[in-house]
Amino acid sequence: ESSALVLFPNPATDILNMRIKVVEKQNSTIVLYDATGREIRNWKKNLSRGTNVFSENISSLSAGSYYIVIRSNTAVKISCSFFKN
Repeated sequence: ESSALVLFPNPATDILNMRIKVVEKQNSTIVLYDATGREIRNWKKNLSRGTNVFSENISSLSAGSYYIVIRSNTAVKISCSFFKN
């Protein structure tokens, strides 16, 4: 069993959904970066073992490529990219 991150819809317009699967309960920071590596936003989330689903409003972002990195207290780091229309 492993950690996984799925972003949908992709490309996204106003709402980005994140499905995060983790093997153990953890406190995580979800960081949104633009294509140049600049941090745009971050969210603190308490993830439960199994599948967690969150929705974030991204309507204020400019069109382009972005990526999400999740860092946790278990030293697991997972990432995924998406495109904003």
